[in-house]
Amino acid sequence: MVKERGERVRFGFFGCGQAGMNHLEILCNTPGAEVVAVCDMRREAAEKAAERFGISRIYTDAARLFDNEEMDAIANVTSTGGHYPLTMMAAEHGIHVFLEKPMSTSSKQAEEMVRICRKAGVILAVTYTYRFVKETREIKRIIDSGRLGKILEIRYLRYQGNPQKYPEGTENRRQRDNMYSKNGLGIIFDCGIHAIDLLCWYAGAEPTRMEAWGTHHQGYDYPDTATCMMEFSSGIKGIYDYGTLTGVYEHFGQGRAVMFIVINGEKGSIVYSLGVNIADRKNDISYIDILTRNRHTVQRLPIYEKARDVQYKQFMESVRAGKLTGYFPSPEEAARANRIAENMLDLCMKNRVRSPLRR
Repeated sequence: MVKERGERVRFGFFGCGQAGMNHLEILCNTPGAEVVAVCDMRREAAEKAAERFGISRIYTDAARLFDNEEMDAIANVTSTGGHYPLTMMAAEHGIHVFLEKPMSTSSKQAEEMVRICRKAGVILAVTYTYRFVKETREIKRIIDSGRLGKILEIRYLRYQGNPQKYPEGTENRRQRDNMYSKNGLGIIFDCGIHAIDLLCWYAGAEPTRMEAWGTHHQGYDYPDTATCMMEFSSGIKGIYDYGTLTGVYEHFGQGRAVMFIVINGEKGSIVYSLGVNIADRKNDISYIDILTRNRHTVQRLPIYEKARDVQYKQFMESVRAGKLTGYFPSPEEAARANRIAENMLDLCMKNRVRSPLRR
């Protein structure tokens, strides 16, 4: 049934960790959204979320929430291992899905999620953030305008965090341990998959050849840094480099990243920088330098924001329209990023680089 514009969208919310709390804060302040219940396997986490946001019903069993509550949609902000089973439950109940990236821990599951959701007629919206960020959307607009001519190379470089483990017993350590478990698969599937989707989005294609290397600074089984060279079916060369910076917390503050995107075309280039404190530039401003043979222009934008408010608003409009709208990738594009991440991880595990910093 198509909901009328302005009608409330009822959500079941899954995953009350730190990321979930950030999502809940946005969702509970989004006009037209109603969170009917929260669910987390850790009852204390669900209780904390419910108390903070005034939600009356709490679950630790997802199946009971689906059976007992009337919902239009779920927000699935669990760890990666929870994405597949909850999405499949939602499809079975005819409930739309707002899903945190990545789709799943396996490309096979991701493709099944796409197929089952399409068969059930439910919306599957995956939150690849760069599709919503002003700076990265502006770069896409410039590429598509033809201003740079034929695109030859796309390079993505991002460095965030410290190559040491968090102290035992802290919430940061618990989250990091989970991220590098079989439920998270490490940096490539957690944060790096955003960049994989971005590279494919900019190239308008997917890679046909790849080589990748991974480093295990923190001693986990899955790499915490990864470097990949790829060639897209369109002939564009892509470089992906995701890593850490020793001392970055002391210089920029916890959570701050240093990031570059470089686009080379036949007629010009783009250099995007974030968090770079050099010359007269500030590390709380994003810069897009557009360079051609005869001209150099600079766009200055507020520092990267995840635009979760836009994501939820567009998802709710999709629910009301009965089809996926807005900036979301198609479910097939989201599954493509999952497949590429899986291949990249396999290569990194084979080409494992030992680090002297390993503990």
